[in-house]
Amino acid sequence: MKRPIFLKIFSGFLVVTILLASLILLAFYNVIQTHYLRFTEQKLERIGIPLRQVIAPLLLGKDAASLNSMARDYGPRLDLRITVIDPSGTVLADSERDPATLENHLQRPEVKGALEAAASSAIRYSKTLDEDLLYVALPVEDRGRIIGVLRLSMSLKHISDLNKALLVRLVVLSAVIILVSLVLAAIFSHLLATPIRALSKAASRIAGGDFSAR
Repeated sequence: MKRPIFLKIFSGFLVVTILLASLILLAFYNVIQTHYLRFTEQKLERIGIPLRQVIAPLLLGKDAASLNSMARDYGPRLDLRITVIDPSGTVLADSERDPATLENHLQRPEVKGALEAAASSAIRYSKTLDEDLLYVALPVEDRGRIIGVLRLSMSLKHISDLNKALLVRLVVLSAVIILVSLVLAAIFSHLLATPIRALSKAASRIAGGDFSAR
């Protein structure tokens, strides 16, 4: 059975409206998520810049005990994990773990980037914490020579929670937009379908021999 003209027009509007709302929802979510992540990376970089000045003389003096003491002092106060790594990838200090128990970090992407004289970041999942962690590494230099890497890391749970709350609000907003759009689409479909039905009836009458139809 053929569908009424109104349903044909309205269903077309329905599909287009849902697709556009979904695309807008995904675009907004991705843009905001990327923005918050980049903001957090920049925040860690700003924290790390003055810390490098504290670390540099300790690295030059090869004072591992003072490095570890500094990391364990600043880490809890900044609510960050602080790790100091030498150019060969050996961990010299860490605010949460015994450096002697940690593996070589030379192949970690953020460390490799920092050893190329540029601030670098990476996100990795932690099985221990069951959440994603953000790592930001900065080169520590002396007279143009890289003498070590300062790495700061933090949990992304706050961003994850924020994204969930944001997603709920965006879904509600999208639902409202879809609802309003469908009401307008129903009105427009009705206005468009009415003359089309009249035209169809007139054509049928003419086809049946009633030439008075207009």
